Amino acid sequence: MSGAREDDGYTLVELLVYIAVLVLVTGVVASFAVVAHTTNARVQSASTSSNTAQVAADAINAAVRQAKVIAAPTSSRPSLVLDDGVSATRCRAFFVGPVAGRLVGRPDAAQVSVLRTRSAASAPGLPADSTSALDSGWTLLAVGVSPLTTSGGLPSAAPAGAALQPVLASSGRSVTLSFSIDATSGAAAQAIQATYSSRQPTIGTSTPCV
Repeated sequence: MSGAREDDGYTLVELLVYIAVLVLVTGVVASFAVVAHTTNARVQSASTSSNTAQVAADAINAAVRQAKVIAAPTSSRPSLVLDDGVSATRCRAFFVGPVAGRLVGRPDAAQVSVLRTRSAASAPGLPADSTSALDSGWTLLAVGVSPLTTSGGLPSAAPAGAALQPVLASSGRSVTLSFSIDATSGAAAQAIQATYSSRQPTIGTSTPCV
């Protein structure tokens, strides 16, 4: 019959059109999937960093509230030491310092600053890390700790040479925290600033914890 197709197959042009449409649709779907995955990773990283910062702050707050003596960090003892004067492990220390990134799950970082704590019956001292392991006597609270600028900003967004606040500082019966926790996957670092005060009626100066 004149004008009828000789078979039920597709012409080369039709096949090329179908393939082009398929490639286009696949690319759009893949792009959406990549964006969704990246966004989800950033949200999860930011949430984890925020939770870490809050857990660390809560641990320090709980110790400060019970402290009868608060010993501020010094050049020779760069740790905040709190003494509740009652419990068997009355001395609680908080220390911020660098460690090898691979020891805390950061293979891409040669050095990373971490916040750790230790409870002891006497002076907790400082962490005695080895090249292959962290001091097991200290509990890791946060990884990727950075001081904030004096205006409360993140150091990554500050101009070169901007003045930084101490991560842990104390005055009288109060302790002030000023730090950020690094986030991964391109998420913004999570900053925390807070001041906590002891609920004890008096604050002493003599303690066996330092």
